[in-house]
Amino acid sequence: MSDNHFFHLHFNEISSSNDLAKKLWSDAKIKAHTLVSASYQNQGKGQQNNVWESEADKNLLFTIVVSPDFLKIEEQVFLNMAVSLAVYDYFTNKNISECFIKWPNDIMVNHKKVSGILIENSISQNQIKVAFIGIGININQTDFYTTQANSLALITDKSYDLFEELKLFEKCFSKRYKQLKTQKQAIFQDYHEALYLKNVRAKFSYDNQLAHGKITGVNKVGQLLIIFDGGETKTFSNKEVQLINENT
Repeated sequence: MSDNHFFHLHFNEISSSNDLAKKLWSDAKIKAHTLVSASYQNQGKGQQNNVWESEADKNLLFTIVVSPDFLKIEEQVFLNMAVSLAVYDYFTNKNISECFIKWPNDIMVNHKKVSGILIENSISQNQIKVAFIGIGININQTDFYTTQANSLALITDKSYDLFEELKLFEKCFSKRYKQLKTQKQAIFQDYHEALYLKNVRAKFSYDNQLAHGKITGVNKVGQLLIIFDGGETKTFSNKEVQLINENT
């Protein structure tokens, strides 16, 4: 299977596309470069076992299975950046402005989340044997429980054909995945250019305290770098710091 085409499996309702893809892989029923999608997930997952809210037949819910064995364990950060950029590209290719990547891999438009990513890697002998890349992209849903969610329909006031939108995303993903093999530094730079609130003063919570600072970037192991008022720079892994008010 080439980098530009995926073997596609679609289901009406499943628990989560990542869980199903992992089971199909362990049962040797699918190979790398398979895309498992669903109309509805009754146990859709986000980062740290958060629930991913999505109405049936309204959004893109899928997992891409790839075997990035050209990456070492310490290079996992580049896979996350490439996937994040693929979703970012999907939106910016539609001339949607105010689109950014909120570290580590939430896609934001107008300060609201339009897409979430959950990557689960299987490691073997210092290489990523297989990656299960779960992605949810809000397309046609217009009502959300949270006020912090956005969708393509809300942004553009149009409705979309989900199958056609998935094909458009596949092109974005294929381009970034190909780039991942030979141009990691370019991916690193592009990610930083798209980073949400980079060099913008904002309020953060960490270690049971509040402080103001600016995101300056992400290091080569994927940790967030923040320089706080007073000049001290700290590094944070995922879930160690929380952005409090996003429009300071």
